Amino acid sequence: MRRMSRSRLAVWAEYSPANCAWILTFFFLCSVLSRGITLYFSQLDLYVPTRFVFYPMLSLTFFLAVCQPVRELFAHSFLLDVCYCLLPATLLFTLVFMQYHFWLGAALALTAVAAGAVISALTLRGERASYRKKCAVAARALLAAATALFLLPVLIAIFRYDMQPPHYRAEESALAADAAPTREDRRSRQEMLDANPQVRTGLRQSAWEQMDMQERVNLLQLVADIEAAYLGIPSIPVSAEKLEPYTLGTYWSRARRLAIDTEHLGFSKPEDCVRTVAHEVFHAYQDYLAENIDWNSAVTDSAYFDEALRWKKNGEDYLRGEGYYEQPLEVSARDYSDAAVLVYFSPA
Repeated sequence: MRRMSRSRLAVWAEYSPANCAWILTFFFLCSVLSRGITLYFSQLDLYVPTRFVFYPMLSLTFFLAVCQPVRELFAHSFLLDVCYCLLPATLLFTLVFMQYHFWLGAALALTAVAAGAVISALTLRGERASYRKKCAVAARALLAAATALFLLPVLIAIFRYDMQPPHYRAEESALAADAAPTREDRRSRQEMLDANPQVRTGLRQSAWEQMDMQERVNLLQLVADIEAAYLGIPSIPVSAEKLEPYTLGTYWSRARRLAIDTEHLGFSKPEDCVRTVAHEVFHAYQDYLAENIDWNSAVTDSAYFDEALRWKKNGEDYLRGEGYYEQPLEVSARDYSDAAVLVYFSPA
Protein backbone atom coordinates (compact mmCIF):
# COMPACT_ATOMS: atom_id res chain seq x y z
CA MET A 1 0.00 0.00 0.00
CA ARG A 2 2.81 2.38 0.87
CA ARG A 3 4.56 1.79 -2.47
CA MET A 4 1.30 2.33 -4.40
CA SER A 5 0.71 5.62 -2.58
CA ARG A 6 4.16 6.89 -3.54
CA SER A 7 3.59 5.85 -7.15
CA ARG A 8 0.35 7.84 -7.35
CA LEU A 9 2.06 10.83 -5.79
CA ALA A 10 4.84 10.62 -8.35
CA VAL A 11 2.37 10.52 -11.24
CA TRP A 12 0.47 13.50 -9.79
CA ALA A 13 3.71 15.45 -9.43
CA GLU A 14 4.74 14.66 -12.98
CA TYR A 15 1.52 15.83 -14.55
CA SER A 16 0.41 18.69 -12.30
CA PRO A 17 2.67 21.28 -14.00
CA ALA A 18 1.22 20.16 -17.31
CA ASN A 19 -2.31 20.82 -16.13
CA CYS A 20 -1.45 24.46 -15.47
CA ALA A 21 0.33 24.72 -18.81
CA TRP A 22 -2.70 23.37 -20.68
CA ILE A 23 -4.83 26.13 -19.16
CA LEU A 24 -2.31 28.71 -20.33
CA THR A 25 -2.24 27.21 -23.83
CA PHE A 26 -6.03 27.35 -24.15
CA PHE A 27 -5.94 30.94 -22.93
CA PHE A 28 -3.53 31.85 -25.72
CA LEU A 29 -5.65 30.08 -28.33
CA CYS A 30 -8.82 31.85 -27.15
CA SER A 31 -6.88 35.10 -27.48
CA VAL A 32 -6.10 34.17 -31.08
CA LEU A 33 -9.78 33.63 -31.84
CA SER A 34 -11.01 36.80 -30.13
CA ARG A 35 -8.33 39.06 -31.64
CA GLY A 36 -8.51 37.62 -35.15
CA ILE A 37 -4.80 36.86 -35.49
CA THR A 38 -3.80 36.11 -39.06
CA LEU A 39 -0.48 35.18 -40.60
CA TYR A 40 1.03 36.57 -43.79
CA PHE A 41 4.47 35.57 -45.06
CA SER A 42 5.45 37.93 -47.85
CA GLN A 43 8.48 35.79 -48.79
CA LEU A 44 6.13 32.92 -49.65
CA ASP A 45 3.18 35.12 -50.64
CA LEU A 46 1.20 32.98 -48.21
CA TYR A 47 -1.77 34.37 -46.28
CA VAL A 48 -3.30 32.26 -43.48
CA PRO A 49 -6.69 33.54 -42.21
CA THR A 50 -7.68 33.33 -38.54
CA ARG A 51 -9.67 30.11 -38.87
CA PHE A 52 -6.69 28.34 -40.45
CA VAL A 53 -4.53 29.47 -37.53
CA PHE A 54 -6.91 28.68 -34.71
CA TYR A 55 -8.28 25.25 -35.60
CA PRO A 56 -4.96 23.52 -36.40
CA MET A 57 -3.46 24.89 -33.17
CA LEU A 58 -6.52 23.78 -31.21
CA SER A 59 -6.33 20.31 -32.79
CA LEU A 60 -2.62 20.07 -31.96
CA THR A 61 -3.32 21.10 -28.37
CA PHE A 62 -5.94 18.37 -27.94
CA PHE A 63 -3.67 15.80 -29.58
CA LEU A 64 -0.78 16.60 -27.26
CA ALA A 65 -3.12 16.54 -24.26
CA VAL A 66 -4.68 13.13 -24.92
CA CYS A 67 -1.83 11.27 -26.61
CA GLN A 68 -0.58 9.44 -23.51
CA PRO A 69 2.35 7.59 -25.15
CA VAL A 70 3.80 10.87 -26.42
CA ARG A 71 3.19 12.67 -23.13
CA GLU A 72 5.09 10.01 -21.23
CA LEU A 73 8.25 10.94 -23.14
CA PHE A 74 8.31 14.33 -21.39
CA ALA A 75 6.57 13.58 -18.08
CA HIS A 76 9.77 12.88 -16.13
CA SER A 77 11.06 16.44 -16.27
CA PHE A 78 9.28 19.49 -14.89
CA LEU A 79 10.65 21.89 -17.53
CA LEU A 80 10.23 19.54 -20.50
CA ASP A 81 6.70 18.69 -19.39
CA VAL A 82 5.70 22.36 -19.29
CA CYS A 83 7.45 23.08 -22.62
CA TYR A 84 5.61 20.14 -24.16
CA CYS A 85 2.25 21.53 -23.02
CA LEU A 86 3.11 25.01 -24.29
CA LEU A 87 4.35 23.74 -27.65
CA PRO A 88 1.28 24.91 -29.69
CA ALA A 89 1.53 28.41 -28.22
CA THR A 90 5.29 28.45 -28.80
CA LEU A 91 4.80 27.51 -32.45
CA LEU A 92 2.12 30.16 -32.90
CA PHE A 93 4.23 32.94 -31.36
CA THR A 94 7.21 31.91 -33.47
CA LEU A 95 5.09 32.08 -36.64
CA VAL A 96 4.00 35.60 -35.65
CA PHE A 97 7.68 36.51 -35.26
CA MET A 98 8.48 34.98 -38.68
CA GLN A 99 6.10 37.40 -40.38
CA TYR A 100 8.64 40.11 -39.57
CA HIS A 101 11.86 38.06 -39.67
CA PHE A 102 11.12 35.08 -41.88
CA TRP A 103 14.65 33.93 -42.68
CA LEU A 104 15.84 34.38 -39.10
CA GLY A 105 12.93 32.26 -37.87
CA ALA A 106 13.66 29.61 -40.49
CA ALA A 107 17.34 29.60 -39.46
CA LEU A 108 16.37 29.15 -35.81
CA ALA A 109 14.12 26.21 -36.73
CA LEU A 110 16.93 24.50 -38.67
CA THR A 111 19.35 25.20 -35.82
CA ALA A 112 16.91 23.63 -33.35
CA VAL A 113 16.73 20.46 -35.45
CA ALA A 114 20.52 20.32 -35.77
CA ALA A 115 21.03 21.00 -32.05
CA GLY A 116 18.49 18.30 -31.15
CA ALA A 117 20.33 15.80 -33.34
CA VAL A 118 23.71 16.68 -31.80
CA ILE A 119 22.39 16.52 -28.23
CA SER A 120 20.70 13.17 -28.78
CA ALA A 121 23.83 11.78 -30.46
CA LEU A 122 26.01 12.87 -27.54
CA THR A 123 23.51 11.50 -25.03
CA LEU A 124 23.37 8.08 -26.71
CA ARG A 125 27.07 7.85 -27.47
CA GLY A 126 28.43 4.53 -26.32
CA GLU A 127 24.98 3.16 -25.42
CA ARG A 128 23.21 0.24 -27.00
CA ALA A 129 19.77 1.79 -26.82
CA SER A 130 16.57 0.47 -28.30
CA TYR A 131 14.87 2.27 -31.15
CA ARG A 132 12.16 3.52 -28.78
CA LYS A 133 14.70 5.00 -26.41
CA LYS A 134 16.54 6.69 -29.28
CA CYS A 135 13.28 8.30 -30.42
CA ALA A 136 12.52 9.45 -26.87
CA VAL A 137 15.96 11.02 -26.42
CA ALA A 138 15.76 12.72 -29.82
CA ALA A 139 12.28 14.11 -29.07
CA ARG A 140 13.40 15.52 -25.69
CA ALA A 141 16.54 17.02 -27.19
CA LEU A 142 14.58 18.61 -30.05
CA LEU A 143 11.99 20.09 -27.66
CA ALA A 144 14.71 21.45 -25.35
CA ALA A 145 16.64 23.02 -28.25
CA ALA A 146 13.49 24.52 -29.81
CA THR A 147 12.36 25.98 -26.49
CA ALA A 148 15.73 27.61 -25.86
CA LEU A 149 16.09 29.01 -29.38
CA PHE A 150 12.48 30.18 -29.73
CA LEU A 151 12.33 31.89 -26.34
CA LEU A 152 13.49 35.26 -27.67
CA PRO A 153 11.21 35.23 -30.77
CA VAL A 154 8.27 34.32 -28.53
CA LEU A 155 8.96 37.25 -26.21
CA ILE A 156 9.41 39.61 -29.17
CA ALA A 157 6.14 38.43 -30.75
CA ILE A 158 4.25 39.07 -27.51
CA PHE A 159 5.79 42.28 -26.20
CA ARG A 160 7.21 43.93 -29.33
CA TYR A 161 4.68 43.02 -32.03
CA ASP A 162 1.66 42.47 -29.75
CA MET A 163 0.77 39.27 -31.63
CA GLN A 164 -0.23 41.31 -34.68
CA PRO A 165 0.74 40.80 -38.32
CA PRO A 166 2.74 43.51 -40.08
CA HIS A 167 1.00 46.74 -41.05
CA TYR A 168 1.48 48.08 -44.55
CA ARG A 169 1.44 51.86 -44.86
CA ALA A 170 1.31 53.31 -48.34
CA GLU A 171 4.02 55.57 -49.62
CA GLU A 172 2.92 59.12 -50.35
CA SER A 173 2.00 59.52 -54.00
CA ALA A 174 2.61 62.46 -56.32
CA LEU A 175 -1.11 63.24 -56.16
CA ALA A 176 -1.19 63.63 -52.37
CA ALA A 177 -2.45 67.00 -51.17
CA ASP A 178 -2.74 68.33 -47.62
CA ALA A 179 -5.45 70.81 -48.60
CA ALA A 180 -8.61 70.48 -50.64
CA PRO A 181 -8.06 71.43 -54.30
CA THR A 182 -9.65 74.63 -55.52
CA ARG A 183 -12.51 74.52 -58.01
CA GLU A 184 -10.14 75.57 -60.79
CA ASP A 185 -7.68 72.76 -59.97
CA ARG A 186 -10.22 69.96 -59.78
CA ARG A 187 -10.18 67.42 -62.59
CA SER A 188 -12.34 64.50 -63.58
CA ARG A 189 -11.37 60.93 -62.77
CA GLN A 190 -10.79 60.25 -66.44
CA GLU A 191 -8.34 63.13 -66.74
CA MET A 192 -6.39 61.97 -63.69
CA LEU A 193 -6.35 58.36 -64.89
CA ASP A 194 -5.09 59.48 -68.30
CA ALA A 195 -2.30 61.41 -66.56
CA ASN A 196 -1.44 58.36 -64.42
CA PRO A 197 -1.71 55.32 -66.73
CA GLN A 198 0.11 53.14 -64.17
CA VAL A 199 -3.11 53.00 -62.14
CA ARG A 200 -5.15 51.16 -64.76
CA THR A 201 -2.14 49.05 -65.72
CA GLY A 202 -1.61 47.96 -62.11
CA LEU A 203 -5.30 47.17 -61.63
CA ARG A 204 -5.29 44.57 -64.38
CA GLN A 205 -5.75 41.13 -62.87
CA SER A 206 -2.50 39.77 -64.29
CA ALA A 207 -0.46 42.69 -62.92
CA TRP A 208 -2.33 42.68 -59.60
CA GLU A 209 -1.47 39.04 -58.99
CA GLN A 210 2.24 39.79 -59.41
CA MET A 211 2.24 42.52 -56.73
CA ASP A 212 3.10 42.01 -53.09
CA MET A 213 1.07 43.60 -50.30
CA GLN A 214 3.14 46.80 -50.14
CA GLU A 215 2.84 47.38 -53.88
CA ARG A 216 -0.92 46.90 -53.75
CA VAL A 217 -1.25 49.39 -50.89
CA ASN A 218 0.84 51.93 -52.79
CA LEU A 219 -1.39 51.53 -55.84
CA LEU A 220 -4.55 51.92 -53.76
CA GLN A 221 -3.06 55.11 -52.28
CA LEU A 222 -3.05 56.51 -55.83
CA VAL A 223 -6.70 55.48 -56.18
CA ALA A 224 -7.54 57.19 -52.87
CA ASP A 225 -5.72 60.37 -53.93
CA ILE A 226 -7.59 60.44 -57.25
CA GLU A 227 -10.90 60.04 -55.42
CA ALA A 228 -10.01 62.71 -52.87
CA ALA A 229 -9.00 65.17 -55.60
CA TYR A 230 -12.16 64.38 -57.55
CA LEU A 231 -14.33 65.02 -54.47
CA GLY A 232 -12.40 68.15 -53.52
CA ILE A 233 -11.03 67.05 -50.14
CA PRO A 234 -7.47 66.60 -48.78
CA SER A 235 -5.75 63.27 -49.43
CA ILE A 236 -6.43 60.36 -47.09
CA PRO A 237 -3.50 58.10 -46.04
CA VAL A 238 -4.08 54.41 -46.79
CA SER A 239 -2.82 51.41 -44.85
CA ALA A 240 -3.49 47.67 -44.77
CA GLU A 241 -3.96 45.92 -41.45
CA LYS A 242 -6.08 43.23 -39.88
CA LEU A 243 -9.51 44.69 -39.15
CA GLU A 244 -12.47 43.32 -37.22
CA PRO A 245 -14.16 40.19 -38.63
CA TYR A 246 -16.30 40.84 -41.73
CA THR A 247 -14.83 44.36 -42.11
CA LEU A 248 -13.31 45.03 -45.54
CA GLY A 249 -12.27 48.61 -44.89
CA THR A 250 -12.75 51.45 -42.45
CA TYR A 251 -12.24 55.19 -42.16
CA TRP A 252 -11.25 56.79 -38.86
CA SER A 253 -12.46 60.38 -38.83
CA ARG A 254 -10.33 61.47 -35.88
CA ALA A 255 -7.11 60.09 -37.35
CA ARG A 256 -8.18 61.00 -40.90
CA ARG A 257 -6.92 57.79 -42.42
CA LEU A 258 -8.42 54.67 -43.94
CA ALA A 259 -7.43 51.04 -43.74
CA ILE A 260 -8.20 48.03 -45.88
CA ASP A 261 -8.25 44.57 -44.37
CA THR A 262 -5.14 42.55 -45.20
CA GLU A 263 -7.11 39.38 -45.92
CA HIS A 264 -9.36 41.34 -48.29
CA LEU A 265 -6.31 42.90 -49.94
CA GLY A 266 -4.55 39.54 -50.20
CA PHE A 267 -7.38 37.50 -51.70
CA SER A 268 -9.90 39.82 -53.38
CA LYS A 269 -10.00 41.02 -56.97
CA PRO A 270 -8.68 44.51 -57.73
CA GLU A 271 -12.24 45.67 -58.51
CA ASP A 272 -13.35 44.82 -54.97
CA CYS A 273 -10.35 46.56 -53.40
CA VAL A 274 -10.95 49.72 -55.46
CA ARG A 275 -14.62 49.62 -54.44
CA THR A 276 -13.60 49.43 -50.79
CA VAL A 277 -11.15 52.34 -51.04
CA ALA A 278 -13.62 54.53 -52.97
CA HIS A 279 -16.31 53.68 -50.40
CA GLU A 280 -14.10 54.78 -47.49
CA VAL A 281 -12.89 57.94 -49.26
CA PHE A 282 -16.52 58.89 -49.76
CA HIS A 283 -17.02 58.49 -46.01
CA ALA A 284 -14.14 60.93 -45.58
CA TYR A 285 -15.95 63.31 -47.96
CA GLN A 286 -19.17 62.98 -45.93
CA ASP A 287 -17.22 63.67 -42.76
CA TYR A 288 -15.52 66.66 -44.39
CA LEU A 289 -18.86 68.22 -45.34
CA ALA A 290 -20.35 67.67 -41.88
CA GLU A 291 -17.37 69.43 -40.29
CA ASN A 292 -16.96 72.33 -42.73
CA ILE A 293 -20.49 73.39 -43.69
CA ASP A 294 -21.81 76.26 -41.58
CA TRP A 295 -24.98 74.65 -40.36
CA ASN A 296 -26.06 77.86 -38.62
CA SER A 297 -26.35 79.62 -41.97
CA ALA A 298 -29.87 80.09 -43.32
CA VAL A 299 -28.79 78.80 -46.73
CA THR A 300 -28.35 75.28 -45.33
CA ASP A 301 -32.13 75.13 -44.86
CA SER A 302 -32.48 74.86 -48.63
CA ALA A 303 -33.16 71.53 -50.34
CA TYR A 304 -29.64 71.51 -51.80
CA PHE A 305 -28.20 70.60 -48.38
CA ASP A 306 -30.80 67.96 -47.47
CA GLU A 307 -28.60 64.97 -48.28
CA ALA A 308 -25.57 66.42 -46.45
CA LEU A 309 -27.81 67.09 -43.45
CA ARG A 310 -29.01 63.46 -43.50
CA TRP A 311 -25.38 62.33 -43.51
CA LYS A 312 -24.59 64.61 -40.59
CA LYS A 313 -27.52 63.34 -38.51
CA ASN A 314 -26.72 59.74 -39.45
CA GLY A 315 -23.12 60.25 -38.32
CA GLU A 316 -24.37 61.44 -34.93
CA ASP A 317 -26.53 58.31 -34.60
CA TYR A 318 -24.56 55.74 -36.58
CA LEU A 319 -25.92 52.19 -36.59
CA ARG A 320 -23.55 49.25 -36.10
CA GLY A 321 -26.02 46.39 -36.08
CA GLU A 322 -29.47 46.09 -37.60
CA GLY A 323 -30.12 48.79 -40.19
CA TYR A 324 -26.42 49.29 -40.96
CA TYR A 325 -26.72 48.79 -44.73
CA GLU A 326 -29.85 50.94 -45.09
CA GLN A 327 -28.60 54.08 -43.33
CA PRO A 328 -27.95 57.16 -45.54
CA LEU A 329 -24.16 57.22 -45.06
CA GLU A 330 -23.76 53.65 -46.27
CA VAL A 331 -26.29 53.78 -49.11
CA SER A 332 -24.63 56.85 -50.62
CA ALA A 333 -21.11 55.44 -50.18
CA ARG A 334 -22.10 52.18 -51.90
CA ASP A 335 -23.67 54.00 -54.83
CA TYR A 336 -20.60 56.20 -55.18
CA SER A 337 -18.08 53.34 -55.03
CA ASP A 338 -20.04 51.24 -57.55
CA ALA A 339 -19.97 54.15 -60.00
CA ALA A 340 -16.24 54.71 -59.36
CA VAL A 341 -15.36 51.09 -60.17
CA LEU A 342 -17.01 51.41 -63.58
CA VAL A 343 -14.66 54.26 -64.45
CA TYR A 344 -11.48 52.51 -63.29
CA PHE A 345 -12.24 49.27 -65.12
CA SER A 346 -13.88 50.60 -68.27
CA PRO A 347 -11.83 50.50 -71.49
CA ALA A 348 -9.45 53.47 -71.65
